Amino acid sequence: MGAPIVVGVDGFAESPPAAHWAAREALLRDLRLRLIHAWNPPSPEAPTLLLVLGREETEPGPVPCLGSVIHTAVHHAPCPVAVVPCG
Repeated sequence: MGAPIVVGVDGFAESPPAAHWAAREALLRDLRLRLIHAWNPPSPEAPTLLLVLGREETEPGPVPCLGSVIHTAVHHAPCPVAVVPCG
């Protein structure tokens, strides 16, 4: 198997949908899934195929409002980042 899919979970409502989405992706791609408990932006130390984070639903608009953790991960993660909306 190649690099795993990593999902950051923190106990908030956004975590279960992100974990569920990441688990489906891991099954579809026949990859390992790694869940990490994170208060700060997750920074995968080992090679990672995809970093999955959940986000709270916001008001509809052309550009979603992302929190600081997601913003940092999107701009600094060494791998693609999937942002999964809650709800």
